[in-house]
Amino acid sequence: MFAVGRLLMLLLVATSAPSVMAERSPLMPDAWFEKIPPQLLAGIDSRAKNNLYYRKPLGPHPQVFRKTGPSKYSSVYLPGMKLKKNASAQEKYCWDVFVSGGLDCSRLRPTLRPESDDILAKARTLSHTQGMLRAREYLEEAMLRSDSTQGRFESDVIRASRDKSWIAPDSVLRLSKQERSRIGVFVIFGIDLSGDSPNRELIRRAAAEMERLGFRTRLVGTQPAVDYETNARIIGDEFEEMVESVDHVIFVAASKGVADLLTYLFHDGARVAESSRAKIKTVVSLSGVVRGSNMAHWLSEGKMLGLDLVRAVIASRPTRPMEGIEALARDPWEKVSRTQLRASFPNLKWISVSMLPGGDDGLVPGMALMTELQLALIRHGPYSSPSDGLVESAATILPPGTGVPQRIVRGYGPHALAKGRFLNGELLAPLSTDAKGDVDPAAGAEILSSFMRALDSAILAESIAP
Repeated sequence: MFAVGRLLMLLLVATSAPSVMAERSPLMPDAWFEKIPPQLLAGIDSRAKNNLYYRKPLGPHPQVFRKTGPSKYSSVYLPGMKLKKNASAQEKYCWDVFVSGGLDCSRLRPTLRPESDDILAKARTLSHTQGMLRAREYLEEAMLRSDSTQGRFESDVIRASRDKSWIAPDSVLRLSKQERSRIGVFVIFGIDLSGDSPNRELIRRAAAEMERLGFRTRLVGTQPAVDYETNARIIGDEFEEMVESVDHVIFVAASKGVADLLTYLFHDGARVAESSRAKIKTVVSLSGVVRGSNMAHWLSEGKMLGLDLVRAVIASRPTRPMEGIEALARDPWEKVSRTQLRASFPNLKWISVSMLPGGDDGLVPGMALMTELQLALIRHGPYSSPSDGLVESAATILPPGTGVPQRIVRGYGPHALAKGRFLNGELLAPLSTDAKGDVDPAAGAEILSSFMRALDSAILAESIAP
């Protein structure tokens, strides 16, 4: 992905005409600019701050200028602007809202109705009208209110991640060895543009940990970057081969693997024997592409100058990754009733592990290439909202109206969630992450071990109210 990212960074420079024009031409129409509102400037340490303007439209990471005369503007380095030493929390918050593309820094009020509100649609609207930071704050609250345990399971997972000796009183790990051997755990890879990246080894380690813990485990041999249907057939073949030998089934899927799994469940899986479908008790979705990827949609179908060249570079890889990216652009729920999942699999419960961007600007921090990709998408794509880099955070949870009970574990970090932190700042994989944030593939085993120690055996029960 590095070469692709470098091309996109060059494209960003080529399409940033306003900044270049500002450097070369001191005369620009006043209609291009808007004065930055006083409440957004209150915490800024600058004598000339009342002469600060932004270039319309606002956009993410606004272009800031200082007016030096009639129709004369000089560009200002936004990251170099400093807050006052005694800036209040509200003043800092207002500036962060502006930096993320918003003009209104009043606090958002919770208005979510989880069973009817489409969190993804609302996040996109908020991102466009109030900026990425405000949209992320909405998602943090909306995800909590959509969680069937109201944060209890998330708290248990955090405790299990912190204390490796702790096991929840009703954890599935307290079942007998015989009972655990009758639980089939199917572990499914995500997308992999290289064919065998470190993330693939991380999933292998996760599967090995499930086997060590005594579960009947199968690492599903899905292909790294193909369409949903191809991998759905592979998942179906392996599930249908093993389902008769177990009493319960748990799917653990990462990234695109969740969309591959949904494609199977919606179509061929919905037609298998009722007794087999009843055994499917839980899906654990790790940064799952539940509703398609806006980044993949933009890379596949965007009309921005130069994207054809980017697509050609991606397509030149031996794994044929454009096929996988084009698949990710699709919503697996397309032409599927929201109620079909529960109707076909009445005992199913869902766990979403969702990454939110942790930066004050509403983007994933600390990764220059990812930031450039996100900015290019926000500026030139048809829609966007807070994202883990590959997929919008709100697209990693179930849409409204499914009737499937859902637990949500929230974190800050990139799509490769092993590098992430919980919202309280603690690492998801504390033993496998070094001081620089680099992750050992052993993180896969560490994360799933924490989840299974926190996961209560009620997850294996028959149908329960959503």
